[in-house]
Amino acid sequence: MKWLESVSMWLNKTNKPMTLTRQDSSTYQLTGPNGESSALNFTVIRRAGRRRASISVGAHGVRLLLPVRAKIDDYVDFVWEQRHWIRDKLKEHDECRIRLAIPLFEPRDGAAIVYRGRIATIRLGCDQTIVREQCGLLELRLALPVDADSKRIGSLCESFLKKEAKRVIGDIYQSVLLKAPKAPKTWQLSGAKTRWGVCTSRETIRFAWRLIFVSDELIGYVIAHELAHLVHLNHSSAFWQVVREIDPDWQEHREKLKTYRMDYFPF
Repeated sequence: MKWLESVSMWLNKTNKPMTLTRQDSSTYQLTGPNGESSALNFTVIRRAGRRRASISVGAHGVRLLLPVRAKIDDYVDFVWEQRHWIRDKLKEHDECRIRLAIPLFEPRDGAAIVYRGRIATIRLGCDQTIVREQCGLLELRLALPVDADSKRIGSLCESFLKKEAKRVIGDIYQSVLLKAPKAPKTWQLSGAKTRWGVCTSRETIRFAWRLIFVSDELIGYVIAHELAHLVHLNHSSAFWQVVREIDPDWQEHREKLKTYRMDYFPF
């Protein structure tokens, strides 16, 4: 099952009049023909080596992924043809996000963001970038001026959370490792968007840095799961027995983790 919903196809011209409005350097609004009022907002991402256009829907909104030299005007009809699929995925995503109490990420002062399974409030104008708790409430304090634009805020949030992931996951890893029968040759973080963790036949483990968005107990379960694969590189009953020895509450944690998808979270 893919965490990130996407669709890819060759351009199919429909010759219908569309109105494409540029919002900023990479964001567009597309209004359909015949006065259809429901517009589509999307961001264009160009990637080297890409040969086809594709559309992705997630916490980032709607993205049109294009080859580096592609002209946006050539893909207007392609986006519009996928409007029903796009809207269905946006609705599905929002319903699940609301059910799990995951706030929609907005890069601005006072907005909410998920951190280790809890909600933190973004604060600008701080002396240093750090997470602090006051009276039971979390704040993600950013060393940015109060008038910083959304791109700077989003960029700093992402880079800080990646650093936090290394620290937090590393600490939990060291604790869980004490209960495991075997240690990997090495472990590292990855930018994976579909799998929380991976154990290879070479006895190396990778954890998705986006684990920083879920609770510590779920991070611990993912670590236990991958460490158990060092003993059994399958999902046999023997494998789950090892998982149980490392994490006695693994079933509860596993079921809870299943309710999350990486594209519910930003970045």
